[in-house]
Amino acid sequence: MRNFWHSALAASSRLLVYGGAITIVLGGAASDSPFLFALAGLGSMALGIILATMYVAIRDH
Repeated sequence: MRNFWHSALAASSRLLVYGGAITIVLGGAASDSPFLFALAGLGSMALGIILATMYVAIRDH
């Protein structure tokens, strides 16, 4: 069960970081308000980095 949570944390952090980058690029290019998409993308990437940090802390503990 522990491996499941490690895999889930690692995968969700990657998805948030990659999704945030895609949101910034595609949302900023196709929208009238690219600033809002940039904020949403940066927030998603920050959450992904926090989850990745949690994953490393749990893995190394």
